[in-house]
Amino acid sequence: GCRFCLAGHIYRPLRERSLEGILALAEPGVREGRTIGLLAPSLSDVRTLPEVLRRLLAQGARVSVSSLRADTVDDELMDLLVRTGNESVTIAPEAGCERLRRLIGKGLETEDILRAAEAADRHDLAELKLYFMVGLPTETDDDVREAAELVLQVRSRFRRKVVANVAPFIPKANTPLQWQ
Repeated sequence: GCRFCLAGHIYRPLRERSLEGILALAEPGVREGRTIGLLAPSLSDVRTLPEVLRRLLAQGARVSVSSLRADTVDDELMDLLVRTGNESVTIAPEAGCERLRRLIGKGLETEDILRAAEAADRHDLAELKLYFMVGLPTETDDDVREAAELVLQVRSRFRRKVVANVAPFIPKANTPLQWQ
């Protein structure tokens, strides 16, 4: 539902693969001992993600995941990620302040992001990556400073390596922000 996300707008309505379908797609990689990459525009919105991870773990698979929504990260998910071989996790606040996150439809509160950092820290992940955009509509210099402050807040909750990736906002056609 993010207002900048092309995939989220052109592929509506939300569709999920079944648990069995995901496992069937992963099976050749598991059989060959390869790392299974679970990728989606919003992977942690997949309702069966914990069960997928449990089943792949039972098969001895290593799993890599794309970025996760901070408000879906909990101890169970962190435990499963660590047990399937993940040493880092990525969350995408997109903006440093709640005002901009509301404007772009991200729907995350600062406390969600900090709780995710604490969960990652409790599970001894080596690295926490954060994705941000700059140049969002109505953004001010103070908003950019708030992104830097959010990184410092995360750093105070996650004691190991924090990586902040910053990319320019690029409006995509067929999204609500296409003309910005």
